[in-house]
Amino acid sequence: MNQYGFYRVTCATPKVEIANPKENAKRILSLANQHKDSHIILTPELSISSYSGMKLFHQQSLLRDSLEATFDLAHQLPADQLVAVGLPLRVKNGLYNCLAMLNRQSIIGIIPKEFVPNYNEFEEGQWFATAREEEIPDTVNLHGLEVPFGTRLIFENTSFRGPRARVFAEVCEAIWMTIPPSSFGAIAGANIILNASTSTETVAKQDHRRHHVLSQSGRCVAAYAYCSSGPTESTNDVVCGGHNIIAECGSMLAESDRIGHNVNRLQYSITADVDVEKIENDRITQTSYAEQEKYVSEKEYRTIEFKSLDRSPKRTIRKINAQPFVPKEGPKLEGRCREIFDIQTCGLAKRLECLPEDAPMSIGLSGGLDSTQAFLVTMKTLEMIGRDPKYFNVVTMPGFGTTSRTLKNAERLMESLPVTSYKIDIREACFMEMKEHNCLYGYKPFGIDISDPTMTVEDFCAELR
Repeated sequence: MNQYGFYRVTCATPKVEIANPKENAKRILSLANQHKDSHIILTPELSISSYSGMKLFHQQSLLRDSLEATFDLAHQLPADQLVAVGLPLRVKNGLYNCLAMLNRQSIIGIIPKEFVPNYNEFEEGQWFATAREEEIPDTVNLHGLEVPFGTRLIFENTSFRGPRARVFAEVCEAIWMTIPPSSFGAIAGANIILNASTSTETVAKQDHRRHHVLSQSGRCVAAYAYCSSGPTESTNDVVCGGHNIIAECGSMLAESDRIGHNVNRLQYSITADVDVEKIENDRITQTSYAEQEKYVSEKEYRTIEFKSLDRSPKRTIRKINAQPFVPKEGPKLEGRCREIFDIQTCGLAKRLECLPEDAPMSIGLSGGLDSTQAFLVTMKTLEMIGRDPKYFNVVTMPGFGTTSRTLKNAERLMESLPVTSYKIDIREACFMEMKEHNCLYGYKPFGIDISDPTMTVEDFCAELR
């Protein structure tokens, strides 16, 4: 799977206990063990401590236990998985809502939350500081380990051949911004974007959330994994629905159930295979994508290597649609057909308007699908631009391959509309051509000997039957 550029990404929402990092880490480990074949695992915002800590975030015991639980979790995880977990972390005089990236049984990088909401039901500004890249340190010392710290970190897989995953992470509110940080991260080279979130539920909010994830993955020409806290976070005056989404280049790959739709109050997850090779190819194909580099330099971002699975699954779970341009029966199929038809008529109308109104037009109508479609498009176009269809010459030319059904279809169609119609039987001309080939090369059409000079078209048709 790796050599073809597929990376397996999992969004895992654990059942949480408020301010109990040790127990929460165990549940994250349980979910990770269920997805040992995933390259990347994303958990919600503050998944180690829980999001609903409020004033408890100012207790040193919770901060200490959260960090220790994160290190313990890192030691127990497989060394070749990239796992993102959320925790509160004090850095100098500020307390930050952070996302820790775990790999190689350690913490390889920490991303602090860049946009801290403090409106409506959100009160994060009372507990957490806003991370400003120019004001925060480049590294933070955790238990004697210097860990990269910042909002401009890209994690790159270098452990096997094939297209490389380059992962950028942002926290919750970032995706709701006018210009999400992931936009710049994508320009800097990231092709997989992670968002750890705690999104509260209001009526129809899931539509906005889904729209943001799909549109951001499309604009960035990247995969976007969004993992939100579940209902066990709902201890205050809000409810979290646990809406998880994985999208790629504007298309949905996987989506979880949520409140109002078979909600699961326990832990759950979604998994999808992201096609990094396709993403990179799309960026090359969209030649204007490279022009965005004037807005951000890759040098502004620090690259951190991570080790990924070398025991990659042999088969992808990604569903490949054999008919990607043909929706299933229903309103979507009807809308797609109408759209295609309108595109064809508008394209033809512009060309016909350049011709005199009495300019003759001709089309061959066999009674099959392709010629029937072309015929109907032309008729609709003539109606659209107000042209008289009497100058529209429709010719059906039955041959040896024409069935009685298709011939009758063509004749009925021509008779039902005010066009100038002709029927030209081409069997005689075809038979004469075949006779010439028989004389020159001994050709036997359909294995029939036509060397007898007295054989007629009717005799040949009888042999065919």
